Amino acid sequence: GWSTAGVVNGRLYQMGTAGNCVWEYNMVENEWRERACQDAGRRYSHQAYVVGEHIYFIGGNGPDSYNHRYTPASNTWESKPCIVGPNGNCNGRYCARGGVVDGLIYVSKGRLANGGTTTNTVMYDPVAERWEQRRDAPVGGTEFNAGVIGHHIYFAGGNNAFGSPSAYVDRYDARNDTWERM
Repeated sequence: GWSTAGVVNGRLYQMGTAGNCVWEYNMVENEWRERACQDAGRRYSHQAYVVGEHIYFIGGNGPDSYNHRYTPASNTWESKPCIVGPNGNCNGRYCARGGVVDGLIYVSKGRLANGGTTTNTVMYDPVAERWEQRRDAPVGGTEFNAGVIGHHIYFAGGNNAFGSPSAYVDRYDARNDTWERM
């Protein structure tokens, strides 16, 4: 959870503990190069979400309401509407994960700015630039992994709401806004 990455046009873009700059990895040349830096400051425990030609870096420790879009083709950053918490306000989260389904970004669980865990799930529409509350996860968690298969997002491992290791897998159906314990 300390750094995160996304792939656009066959190149890996990483951002995290090294600072506030994006690093591009060219797999053909086997080399890294520093790209544009984000003026919001150093980030970690955030997540990258690739939608089309853009990478959205959302949440994280620092300003928790962080939602910035990086465009590799122009090497530019753009601020987007802040990630919202359970109350619909810009209070965000860190150590949260999610995925992209049908061009929409889903973020769930994690820790809120006050350090408490949450079961809150939100959806971001990059075209409308709007966040929407979705159904809460059955249990909270942090430091887990998430992956997308079809229209389902799987949340696996990590720590439960009490900080103990979790062996559970939760599946979120993004199209039907439902959760299932696997």
